[in-house]
Amino acid sequence: MRQVLMQVPDEVAQYAERQLITSYHALGETHTSKGEQKNHWLWTTLVKGSQPYDFDTFRVFIYNPRRDRYETVAIDRNLKGHFPVETATGPDGTTFSLLVEDKDGGMLKRTYLFKDLHARLVSKAPSGLPNALPEVRPATSFDAVPVDDAGWIRRTARKWFGK
Repeated sequence: MRQVLMQVPDEVAQYAERQLITSYHALGETHTSKGEQKNHWLWTTLVKGSQPYDFDTFRVFIYNPRRDRYETVAIDRNLKGHFPVETATGPDGTTFSLLVEDKDGGMLKRTYLFKDLHARLVSKAPSGLPNALPEVRPATSFDAVPVDDAGWIRRTARKWFGK
């Protein structure tokens, strides 16, 4: 059940191509010719909901100030990706890691380096899925809890009046 509302910027969300955006991360920033700040983005999407994985595509967008628009610099489709998507900024640039199933059903952690407006794969390492979070279910009923009104009144009166 995915019921999280994300505030994806409209100027970027228009490129979703009718896919469900499942995560997005800022990878850096630039400025327009008018001095406005624009982010570079990594996002993951899912074509069809209710899959046993969290995303099937990732895409890296950069803002090109000369053309005054967002452009795709990296895209990979037909994946079986799982959360979490991790990002980290270091002295060499920003890295991001994705957990992706390989053809044999094993799990790989693919790490990319985003630097100089390009994203390139820097490592692939065998990995496992992180421990599952406990399932949260909505309450279907409420158990009545006995209320001791008289006891509460007596305790409060003692506290206030010392009796």
